Amino acid sequence: MEAEKNGYENIIVQTYSARDEEILPAQVDFIFCIFVQRGLLTACFSSQKELLTIRYSGYATDKVVWDGVFFNNMILNDPLLAEPEKVKAVFVLSDKNMVVPNELYKESHAKVWLKQIHYIETEDTIEVFPAEADRAMYIMAMPLLIKNLINNNFRNAEIKPLAIYQFKKPLKVGLCLQCCVSSEQVVATMHVDGNLLWHKIFDYSAAEDIVFEGKYLCKENNYFATRLTILFNTLTGGEFNILSDYSTYYPAVKTGEGNRIHDSWDASLSLLQQLLSCV
Repeated sequence: MEAEKNGYENIIVQTYSARDEEILPAQVDFIFCIFVQRGLLTACFSSQKELLTIRYSGYATDKVVWDGVFFNNMILNDPLLAEPEKVKAVFVLSDKNMVVPNELYKESHAKVWLKQIHYIETEDTIEVFPAEADRAMYIMAMPLLIKNLINNNFRNAEIKPLAIYQFKKPLKVGLCLQCCVSSEQVVATMHVDGNLLWHKIFDYSAAEDIVFEGKYLCKENNYFATRLTILFNTLTGGEFNILSDYSTYYPAVKTGEGNRIHDSWDASLSLLQQLLSCV
């Protein structure tokens, strides 16, 4: 991890490379991006869907949450994004969301419900996505400026919620908690025997905040937290310390793909493989 300065601001950059040599744009065939609060991740793959490199850029929490200038500069100045037609998907992390069962879903009603739960700004747009495994619709509000920036720069890309992978193939293993942790937020979904029980995106400052949410939910629903199967992904290697702290409470925690965690990037690589399956 390193601090870097560009024309916009001091930013934090993290990079991962699957190869020792420098990855050239010509070697990249497939790209997807992840937009989170104050950060942008770019993941590049070969034509065989082999992960080549990851680049994450983020800025300080004392700045506005969704700064269009920052995101636009990152897109324009990243040589890996010089051929925008290679970007096939963009995932967005938004805490303004709601899951509605298919039998209750009506688009106009759902948008009203979302506005009653979350503060939806006039500059936001509401998007709807199928969560087929749970026979539900995932409703998400995101800044219109971010949607327009994506559509203007990545015309071949689908926009999807970052959380969508947690609804793709829920494990039928009793209590299963899936977490994805960025530098500021947690995407958390719990299934019971493959049936959706709970979904929430929340801010955190320490691993204990994540532990508390899971234990409180179990207590509310009369489940034993010790029986949780926990699948833990991270956005980058920078969240490895949070994962390490969390594992002191749940030593059996594994990546979202169910593998043991040895390296600081293991949980991030797991996230990217699960997102790749959603494209």
